[in-house]
Amino acid sequence: MLLKLNMNAIMKKMPEISTEQLNSLILSIDSFNEAWGIKNLQSQHLHMNQAALNFTGIPSNFNIEGKLDHECPAPWAELAPELQDHDRRAEKTGKSVCIIETHFWNNEESIQPYFCEKFPVYNKDKQCVATVWHARKFNSLSPLELIDKRSPSALILEPPNDLFTKSELRIIFFAVNRLCCKQIAKKLELSHRTVENRLLIIYQKVGVNSLHQFITYCKNTGFDKYIPTELISKGVLFIS
Repeated sequence: MLLKLNMNAIMKKMPEISTEQLNSLILSIDSFNEAWGIKNLQSQHLHMNQAALNFTGIPSNFNIEGKLDHECPAPWAELAPELQDHDRRAEKTGKSVCIIETHFWNNEESIQPYFCEKFPVYNKDKQCVATVWHARKFNSLSPLELIDKRSPSALILEPPNDLFTKSELRIIFFAVNRLCCKQIAKKLELSHRTVENRLLIIYQKVGVNSLHQFITYCKNTGFDKYIPTELISKGVLFIS
């Protein structure tokens, strides 16, 4: 009964699509465990599955139907212009468009990068009538991991252990990503001698003698997936 009531409200905002097609679309995304949602050509939200409601942090007493991004009572509403640009690109290109959304998702206390893909939806007359979006934790895969045949894994914003200070964690991030001491020093506004000395202290803490050994340590402990939160910022990055 709830689905039928939602259908009536949604159909008024998207008359170009048949009830049968929309019903099938809603039933499909409601069966998924990851976040999925539907928007019309005016960028109004029409439906979100439970995972999407959790992902966006929409209050349980808030009716999402017919709302624009900036009207949603959630921190990510400030990304509305970029999110609507995402809608337009999917509609215009006629294919999926991917972005990385970095913000406070799933009611988490720190910002997190998520991979979001939007697809155009067509009716029987081959007219674009809506977009469907899907979000999941952003996974990364470096060239070294590809060679080692390792599976992609989610980036983490909490250090795997508490061995290191905040300043050491920043150096670790850049060192693992193969920046030299002079490059790290420039990024962190330190002298390269300071970076070299701190790297030696970092090596001593885990009992290694070289960057190669330390990178192996990072792979084994998860530090190769760690990003200090102060090094990332809220926003949207288009990747296709």
